[in-house]
Amino acid sequence: MPAGWPLRVLALAATFSMTLAQARADVTWIGGVGNYGDGANWSGGGVPMGSESILINNGGTAQIAGSNSFSVGNVTLGSGGAGTLEIGSGVNTELDANEFYVGRQGAGTLTIGSEALLGAGDFWAGYAAGATGTVNASGAYLSPFTVYLGYGGNATVTLENGSTLQSTTGYVGYSSGSHGIVNLTNSTWKAENQGNPRDVTVGVSGWGEVHATTSQLSVDNLLIAANIGSVGDLSASGGVLTIEQDLTVGSAGTGTLTLTNSASAQIGGTVSIGASGNGTLETTNATLNAPDLFVAQNAGSTGSATVAGGAMTLTGELHVGASGAGTFTLEGGAALNTDKGNMGFASGSTGTINVLDGTWTNTQAIFVGASGEGTLNIGSQGVIHSESGYISQEAIGEGKVNFTGGSWFMSNTLAVGVNGNAELSMTGGEISSKWSQVGLSGHSTGVVKVANSTWTTGQTLTIGVEGNGGEFYASNGANVTAGAIELGASANVTGLLSVVDSTLTTVNILQGGGSGTVSFSGAQLKLRGGSSVVDTLLIDGFAADAAVLGAGGLTIDTQGGNAQIPTILSGAGGLTKAGAGRLRLTTANTYQGGTKITGGLLELTNSAALGTGDVALGSGELRAIDAVTLSGDLNDGIQLISVTAGQTGVFSAAPNQTLTLAPLDFLLVDGSTMQVGSSGQTGDVVFAPTGAVALPGDASLNVAAGTLVAENSGLEFITSIASATTVASGATLDFQDHLATGGVNALFGEGTVNTGTAFSTMLIVNSGNFAGNIAGNGGLVKESSGVLTLSGQTAFIGGTTVNAGTLLVNGSLSFGLGSAWVNPSATLGGSGIVGDVALNGGTLSPGNSAGTLTVADLLWTSGALVFDLGPTPAQSDLLDAVQLEGFSTSYAFTFVNRDWRVGTTYDLIKFDASTIPIDAFTYTNGNGFDGVFSYNNNVLQFTINVAAIPEPGTLVLLMLAGVPAAMHRARSRWAYRQSY
Repeated sequence: MPAGWPLRVLALAATFSMTLAQARADVTWIGGVGNYGDGANWSGGGVPMGSESILINNGGTAQIAGSNSFSVGNVTLGSGGAGTLEIGSGVNTELDANEFYVGRQGAGTLTIGSEALLGAGDFWAGYAAGATGTVNASGAYLSPFTVYLGYGGNATVTLENGSTLQSTTGYVGYSSGSHGIVNLTNSTWKAENQGNPRDVTVGVSGWGEVHATTSQLSVDNLLIAANIGSVGDLSASGGVLTIEQDLTVGSAGTGTLTLTNSASAQIGGTVSIGASGNGTLETTNATLNAPDLFVAQNAGSTGSATVAGGAMTLTGELHVGASGAGTFTLEGGAALNTDKGNMGFASGSTGTINVLDGTWTNTQAIFVGASGEGTLNIGSQGVIHSESGYISQEAIGEGKVNFTGGSWFMSNTLAVGVNGNAELSMTGGEISSKWSQVGLSGHSTGVVKVANSTWTTGQTLTIGVEGNGGEFYASNGANVTAGAIELGASANVTGLLSVVDSTLTTVNILQGGGSGTVSFSGAQLKLRGGSSVVDTLLIDGFAADAAVLGAGGLTIDTQGGNAQIPTILSGAGGLTKAGAGRLRLTTANTYQGGTKITGGLLELTNSAALGTGDVALGSGELRAIDAVTLSGDLNDGIQLISVTAGQTGVFSAAPNQTLTLAPLDFLLVDGSTMQVGSSGQTGDVVFAPTGAVALPGDASLNVAAGTLVAENSGLEFITSIASATTVASGATLDFQDHLATGGVNALFGEGTVNTGTAFSTMLIVNSGNFAGNIAGNGGLVKESSGVLTLSGQTAFIGGTTVNAGTLLVNGSLSFGLGSAWVNPSATLGGSGIVGDVALNGGTLSPGNSAGTLTVADLLWTSGALVFDLGPTPAQSDLLDAVQLEGFSTSYAFTFVNRDWRVGTTYDLIKFDASTIPIDAFTYTNGNGFDGVFSYNNNVLQFTINVAAIPEPGTLVLLMLAGVPAAMHRARSRWAYRQSY
């Protein structure tokens, strides 16, 4: 703008305000295209001056060129005809007028060049109906008083290249049927009077348009579509829109405001989109700042606002559907900042906010359906931060929140149904608050549906505080977390919680003073806080049949913490205990889908705690802390107890308590282990299935603590097939005489195995390495081809029979009152202590490679002794017996070369007495071996001879030539050969 223009404009404005009434008759343009300053082109023959009014109506064009300045009264371009005025470029090119009409009743055109100045009082373009006014300004300065652009007709005003329009009040599309268009390109329209901003109305009663590109528009109040039937459109691409007071789009007509390409709207007052009419706001990558925004402010109005990209900041409140029907959409990654937010504020209103792709940050609460109908839709990229959220604030309010993704984070409270009916539905996304209430007060009903979404309440989620109660549904992979959950908090209030195919994490689920129902199907319930939680009441206070396990069942993961459920669990589904930590069931449950333990500890205080159905243990523990019997038959109770393939299932009882396993059937699956007892849990586990027992050969049994008691033959069936039966130190396996022909396939450990009280009971063991105690009045039978090593101090009363394989005694069998019978194809050995040994066709092999076996009496009927001979007697086997009693004529030894030395004399048997003559002993070793037996006091010795064993003919010659001392040795060899 040229220097001095503001002063000239102020002076002109003062002059026009005083001289409006002084205009006199027109001077008419009679030329064609010509010089405005040439008097020949005017009807009076001279150039109009002073207060003379001029009219250009003959289709001609008056041109002001160069540094020329003119001042006239009124100017009319086109009044029934057509007229054009061209003001050329130049800082001193100027036209000052009183009233100015461009197209009064005809077609008028005004063109103003760079740095030229047009001063006027009131300015009309397209004055009368049917008239057209066209204004083109390039780099010019226009300073009228009030402008009417499309007053009764049509007007097009184009300002470009740095032009400035400085008016007081401005109207675009003033009368019904009029159409005014203002195009601003890199230009400015400032509405003010002596420094005080004035108003601009786009679409008063007609159709008004303002299109600004990288331009400035500065007003006091901006009104778009003021009256009924009016249409107003204002668009800004870039540039700045400054409004000192209020912005109204669709006051009573239909108005649109569009901001794009980094346009900035700075508004000092209230923004109303659809005040009493229809309003639309669309911003794309633009900025709008204002105190308050109303979309559909008054009853009967409609409003729509879309913010795509860019930012909107409201220091006050956002009302969508204040009293009318409004919609607000946030998308394109836009940012919305407000203090309060409202949707459907007044009775009869409807308000919808769509947060599709962007972030809404609200300092205080958001109200969805205060007294009207409010809807909040959150899309996949939408994010909301607020202090609280209230849905259906008043009794007549109706609020709905719909998530298809996105997030809503609240630092305080979310209330769904404050006093009215409300619904929150999620099919994706995340919501978080400190406190949550569903159905808060009055006559409210709150309904929450969370599907494939995340819900987090830091403190308590209350479902049914007062009023008509609340309902909460989690489904389809939802994750719901709350510090605690309360249903039916007050008297006569109901609360419902349903979790289907979803996860719920909390510390407890409680029924308050009212009534509640909780149901689970395909659900996982996790203990929030994990190991920091001790003995919380996870589900408590519900009536019978009010805590229901549906067909999909419930999995409870205690996550290292401890919890208990005193409420009755009912329904067709089952219960699974998962994760580390303890879950305790303290009442008689009625659920029918069975029980699984895949991790941690499940404690029972009631025999009916597991309802009905099968019980399966994975890597978990089932413990009785009171006397508990798990029983069942074909029609009721526990039909099957099993241990999952490849897992270790633990059955235990607290000290001085008993867990009785009495299902119909019992099953160990491939590679599984049944463990009895755990650290500190030394009670009895009674094994008493009433039907079938089954297991594969690779299953195993481990009695780790306490006592495993056989109530019938089912336990022997397990031990007879299991790949290993282990009884740990301090633990007991008590067969209670329920032993027949199966026994124990493989026995290990350091505990106690008790056969029972009957002397006829025989414990059959095939193999193993047992360092514990075998107790009871029964006996021990070694069967199968394997090796059984006993290194403990046994106390059983009956005898020991070795029928097959090898029994190595490295401990003590001396407390048994019966003899140890070693039958054909069997071996007794070791370096321990044994009572009487009856060698009845079997093998007695003292030592472990080299060692001493101690026996009471050796009753040798048939069979052989096998000795390992090493470099020295101390490195060889030795049998220490009280007495040797022979019941045969020949007693054979087999010697095993353990680096024996020829010429060495080995002690074989130490005894107190012997009935076997020295010449009855033989050896079975073949060619290349020779030696001699001898008694040395109470020791049977054997000396390896240096001579090789010759052929029979040579033997005769040697016998004839030999000394008498060799006779015994020869007889022994001959007897050996004859028997061989």
